[in-house]
Amino acid sequence: MKYLLILILLIPATSSAIDKDKRGHFKAGLIIGFTITLGTKKPKYGFMTGCAVGLAKESYDATGRGTVEFADFAATCAGAGVSSWLLGKVLK
Repeated sequence: MKYLLILILLIPATSSAIDKDKRGHFKAGLIIGFTITLGTKKPKYGFMTGCAVGLAKESYDATGRGTVEFADFAATCAGAGVSSWLLGKVLK
């Protein structure tokens, strides 16, 4: 339950001053990093999975189905990094 509380507290923390698309990528990274870290108890895996999903999404966009932006990839990685790191601290 405390892990779910951490995730719920992190998601609204994304600033409205940041582009809505980047907030979405950050939130997706938060959820991915949190879920994988919680499941594996290894923050490194949560971060790496979040970055891999961000890369996969930008690769999908590169096929003509979206706009490729490094900032989207970076936002997904950042979200995964934040949630993985914080959850890793709680799990220790």
